[in-house]
Amino acid sequence: MKGVFTMIDLDLLFEPSSIAVIGASVNPNKWGNMILSNIINGEYTGRLYPVNPKEDNISGVPTFHNLKDIPGGIDVGIVATPRSALLHVIEECGEKGVKFAVVITAGYGETGEEGKISEREILKLASRSGIRIVGPNCMGIFGAKAKLVGLMPPIIPKKGGISFISQSGNIGVQILLSGSSQGIGFNRFVSPQKSEIFGMPR
Repeated sequence: MKGVFTMIDLDLLFEPSSIAVIGASVNPNKWGNMILSNIINGEYTGRLYPVNPKEDNISGVPTFHNLKDIPGGIDVGIVATPRSALLHVIEECGEKGVKFAVVITAGYGETGEEGKISEREILKLASRSGIRIVGPNCMGIFGAKAKLVGLMPPIIPKKGGISFISQSGNIGVQILLSGSSQGIGFNRFVSPQKSEIFGMPR
């Protein structure tokens, strides 16, 4: 599971048949709510599983208290939990057989040496579990074919033929906004933030 992604990997990331939003929230000011709302409003074509230990329903979608309760497999887990919970979440993802973890959670390598140590722990655990990590501190993903709008900002990009990766999440989102407003459509987008994790050279 090491090294750069193959095209098969990328198809599964951008065209998953099932997604869990781990850290989904009823609070409209939290990323877990914003991402879930974008996925719902984008009319994602696959199975959607919000995960929150205290909620049974968020935004009209049945919600699970943990990953183990979800029936069937999960291709992609979008993680928007507090940093303190992330190791446990990655461990649960491994037990569930989640293929990709798109980690929105911040506070790792970008914060200094302590954050880098924590990040290495996350990556080691993910590697042992066979999970591909996109992030941490990721802005999210977009895949037009599956109508997947797994993004943090409230934006539904226009669908088209352009695919791109942006190291800067803010610049990437501005490109999506500007392009969509000018009639330019997009096929795939990801802001991996930690480019070496995504298998890209700096």
